[in-house]
Amino acid sequence: MRHLSASDITRLCEWGADKHDLDRAIALLRLTVPDIAPEELADWSIGRRDALLMRLRAMNFGSDFDMRVGCPKCDTGLEFGFSLEQLLQDEPPDRAFNVQVGELTRRYRVPSSRDLSAIMVVADATAARMALLGRCVAATGADGAPVHLSKVPMEAIEVVVARIAEDDPQADIVFKLSCVGCGHKWRTVFDILSYFWTELESFNTRVQGDVHTIASHYGWDEDTILRMTAERRSRYIHLIGA
Repeated sequence: MRHLSASDITRLCEWGADKHDLDRAIALLRLTVPDIAPEELADWSIGRRDALLMRLRAMNFGSDFDMRVGCPKCDTGLEFGFSLEQLLQDEPPDRAFNVQVGELTRRYRVPSSRDLSAIMVVADATAARMALLGRCVAATGADGAPVHLSKVPMEAIEVVVARIAEDDPQADIVFKLSCVGCGHKWRTVFDILSYFWTELESFNTRVQGDVHTIASHYGWDEDTILRMTAERRSRYIHLIGA
């Protein structure tokens, strides 16, 4: 894993401006672990992918995470923080699992970025959920013959869904919150990709402002300024202001 330079972030944000979150995730992983093929990265479990993104974010912006959310009932703002250590969960083994539900045997694996990409075109949430399970789960009857997912009782499906969540807890980080204003309690999901990408875009906006200021004063080109350390750019900004 390596630190992202200002040039890395600028190019990444420019490229990813109109890309889907899944494409952005793979691009970030490729910068971090360039020796691993994109096809292999796409097959990583969501939890394994997110754990690396969390570590990459910590390496670039620190290991403390701050969030601000609004109460869904009264819109009171709630601010809270957490650390990388609190976020990291056990990664699932890179293999398939079996679970017995009545006479049905279910063989399943945890979802990957490739699986999520395959169901992006499915607009209905229920249909998308079933399409995802269809990619990750195979059922067989007592005689060993394959059983189509549509023929499997919903209670059996829910057992497998619960097992998948248990096997890849990193993929579903949820915070239980309580409003200090009205007392309303709710849950919110922490999406590391969205969180990290927002920070990258904010950083890029600040850097572009620094480039404009320094280039306007000294006449240096963008690449020269981006190659500077953050501390050096800050000193030049300070000198220009002084």
